Amino acid sequence: MVDADDADLESQTTPDPPLGLSLDADTQLAEWRVSAAVEQRRSVRDEMAMLHAEATMDLTVMAVATSGDVVCIETRGGRRLIGRIVAVGADVVVVDPRRGVDDGSLTTPRASSAIRTADICSLSSTPDGNLSSPRWAAPQPTHSTLMFDHLMAELAERRAQVSIQLAGGASTSGTIKSLGIDVLVLVDDSNRVSYLRLDGLSVVSSMSMTSS
Repeated sequence: MVDADDADLESQTTPDPPLGLSLDADTQLAEWRVSAAVEQRRSVRDEMAMLHAEATMDLTVMAVATSGDVVCIETRGGRRLIGRIVAVGADVVVVDPRRGVDDGSLTTPRASSAIRTADICSLSSTPDGNLSSPRWAAPQPTHSTLMFDHLMAELAERRAQVSIQLAGGASTSGTIKSLGIDVLVLVDDSNRVSYLRLDGLSVVSSMSMTSS
């Protein structure tokens, strides 16, 4: 099937000359260039189709991080974050709204956020920006050994103030008091203590977040 754009290019080719006559060199060169452009466009289209067919969300996240684009991220719990992905780990990405735009929903509005990769449902461009076409074969993770639990341990050491969204969509905030093997102890402004399962945390936002 011939693409409409390809057909437009092909229509620009010069018709065969009358019998006994030959095309001049300039006309032959012009026709060759049009044919080459059509073939290149088809080749690029076929290559992109193959890459799309082999794409995964993990590879797409890495591609977006490499591009540096500001992106909207939707999570399973209904959280929407806007910013740049500044780190991609084994099971987590770090989004920094200080390098992008914040949606104003965080307890600490300019806080960076750690998101479990498995909880990312979609990536999309922002209203004031364009999401580049990902190059899945090219990018590498910025921090391949970074893990969600490691980030939580760093925040616990700092007794950081955090805003947390649980996997089911509920949210809470407070200061991390301690971190156990599989539980995080959180104290809110009213000194109410909460015990949160680590594997039940979906998004954790904090001004103390680092991606190194």
